[in-house]
Amino acid sequence: MKQINITCVFLITGFIAMAQPRTEDRQKIEAMKVAFITEQLSLTPAEAEKFWPVYNQFSDNMRSMRKDRQKIVSGPLNEGDDISSKQSEVTLSKYVTHIKSVQSAELKLIEDLKSILPASKIIKLRLAEDGFKRRMMDRLKGSNRRGRNE
Repeated sequence: MKQINITCVFLITGFIAMAQPRTEDRQKIEAMKVAFITEQLSLTPAEAEKFWPVYNQFSDNMRSMRKDRQKIVSGPLNEGDDISSKQSEVTLSKYVTHIKSVQSAELKLIEDLKSILPASKIIKLRLAEDGFKRRMMDRLKGSNRRGRNE
């Protein structure tokens, strides 16, 4: 019995230890993203002070929408291999509504940023976001290769 308790303690400790780096990794990635976007847009301190609260609110909203999209699309499929035609129509309708919400959020971001940044920096924002994603994917691919070879 004592051995089982010790094993449980080690397992729980292991799970907690494994969960911790994810939060730290996410924070590191967010910090890298802030630095990358700030550099790419050449934000002045005054612009950055106004830009980041608006952008962070948008990012939080998009993160929530991605979770919703996952529920909308994969939820019915997880219930079984086949879904009815009616259920497919309902799911598709919800997905279209979701896409419109994402587009609306992106348009709102642009409108909100117009009073903070010049148009050229708003355009560069999209390029910077794509560049950051590419950089992270390249880094991930590189770490996967190293992990296999070591």
